[in-house]
Order: sequence, then structure tokens, then C-alpha cells
Amino acid sequence: MTQPRFSPRPALICVALVALLGNGTEVVAQNTQIRGFADVALRASDRDAENPSFDLGQVDLFIRSRLADNFNFFAEITFEQHHGEWEVDVERVRFDWIATPYMTVQAGVQHTPLGVWNTDFHHGTLMQPTIDRPVLFKFHGRGPFKLHTTGIAITGTDLGSAHLAYDVMVGNGIGADTNSDNDDSKSVTARLYSQVNQNTRLGGAWYTSHISAGVEDQAHVALTDPVRMNVFEVFATHSGNRVELMAEYAHARNKGAAGTSTSNGFYVYGGIPMGRAIPYVMVESMDFPLDDPYFAANDVSKLIAGFRWDAAATTAIKWEVRRIQSGLVGDAFEFAMQWSIAY
Repeated sequence: MTQPRFSPRPALICVALVALLGNGTEVVAQNTQIRGFADVALRASDRDAENPSFDLGQVDLFIRSRLADNFNFFAEITFEQHHGEWEVDVERVRFDWIATPYMTVQAGVQHTPLGVWNTDFHHGTLMQPTIDRPVLFKFHGRGPFKLHTTGIAITGTDLGSAHLAYDVMVGNGIGADTNSDNDDSKSVTARLYSQVNQNTRLGGAWYTSHISAGVEDQAHVALTDPVRMNVFEVFATHSGNRVELMAEYAHARNKGAAGTSTSNGFYVYGGIPMGRAIPYVMVESMDFPLDDPYFAANDVSKLIAGFRWDAAATTAIKWEVRRIQSGLVGDAFEFAMQWSIAY
């Protein structure tokens, strides 16, 4: 059996970084913490072309450091296998300056503050309520939106009697990479929500980006004309002793040379906490018009019934049965089981 190839250089860099951060006095002085997440899953479906398979998820490394009273550092580094080779990805690197109790300035690459799933849950699957992320918020081109942005953000919480929170971010747009942008226009993200009470949040977000001609669309074809994307999003969450709920709806408008196309997507999650066990259901859907200038035409809908058992604060096992309708790969029933941990 052919073994996956492994490039040692990026891994050695990360090991050296961890060793450096783990070196005695400096870590204590800066209050640096190193944590991580990992998961393994079993997946099967009734599609003839798919075999039941075990799936090693991302190995996720978290580094947090308090640099001074008002300055913090955060990084997230993942290890995962892609096409038979191990890859090391720097998912997030963020510098924080806590300017006032109600305003923090952040710089670096981080999760785009679009909605709530993308900021509440990171690459460590232990933290999220389901095995996989919703279609709306799948990472690295598997979903419709750019969920990592390099730029600068201002964020704040607990403003006024409505306990408002806000995020405003300016950064590199769609088609850019971590180190450079491909045009002069920057993406803008704005989010506002109210922490109605200890358990409930209500809010919305807006994202806009100019996509230059020559950038690949989601069907991997170079755009002949530029596209302006606008995304409008609303969300609600509730986390209580008897029920937990999450719902998000996104409306995207892509304006190209031939006109404006609209796409809509949503998910609704509901769970019932029963001690360490949580039975849950989730419904999600995303539609893409055939004439959209940027999105690939792959309408998707899912109905998921699942069960989560929190064996400990650092260990969870989830089981799911899914009914999936996909314009790209067809309809199917799926079964998945995942064991996720924090270390």
C-alpha cells in the first residue's frame, strides 16, 4: 500500500515553534498556553461509488499568549492530509490590543466575522454541536464564502442596556491570499448583535468584496469580468438547560456584467441537553442559480438526526444519520460517527 508522502520542513518549523514557546521562563512571563484538538470519524453512504471509510480529521494546534496587560497574541495551526500528503496550514494569526473595555483592535488573519457559527466554532470539531460544519460555513472553498480574512478589525461587547456587540473588519478580498491582495478594493465585514440575556443572542452581518477578472470562480473557471459580492446575514442562538438552538440565514447578491444573481442559504439546529447526552436535529439548504457569475451550480439540502455524548469536557462522540440532496453528487443517505478530543 502506498504511504502518504510527508514534507518534513513545515512540520519541523511548527515543532521548533512549540519547543521555543514551551521553554521555561519566557512562557511563564508571557502567560503562553498551548492547546489542541483532533478527531477521527467513520463515514458511509448508499452511493455505489463510495466505500465506508475512516477519516482522520485535522490536528489543530492552539497558541495563546498574554504579551502585556492590554496586548494578546493568538495562533491556530492545523495538520491535515490532502491528496495523500500531509499539509501544515496557518489558519489564524492575530494580534489584539485592548484599547478600552469596549473596543479591541485586532490585526492578522482570522475568521471573517460573518454570522455566528464561523466565529464561535473553529477547526477543532469538539466545540461544535454537529460532526461537520453547515454548507454555509465550510472552510477552504468547500462552501460559498471566504471565511478567513487578513486585515484589521475593531470589535467590542456589552454596550448599553441592550448588551450590544460589534465587529468591523477591513481586509483582503476574494481572490487574495494571506500576504497580498489582487486589487485595490478591500473586503468589508460588519456585524452587530445583542446579547439579549445570558443564553440568547440576536444579530446580523454584512460582507462585501470586489472579485477581479482573472480570479477563479467556484467552478474553477477564470472570471472574464469582475463581480461584486454582497452578503446579508441574520442569526439567532439560544443555549439553555432544556434546549439549545442555532439558526442563520444568508442572502448573497453577485453583480456581474450580465446582471445580478441572488442565492439563499440557511441552517436550523436544535438540541435537547440530557446530562452528558444531547440528541439533536439540523436542517440546512443552499441554492445557487445556474446563471450566477461566481458560485458553482450545486444546490444542497440536508436533514440530519444526531446524538452527542460528552464523555468528559475534553472528549465527545457523535453519531449522525443524514438525508442529502445535492445537485453535484446526487441524493444519498449517509451515516457518520466521530470521536473528537481536546488536549
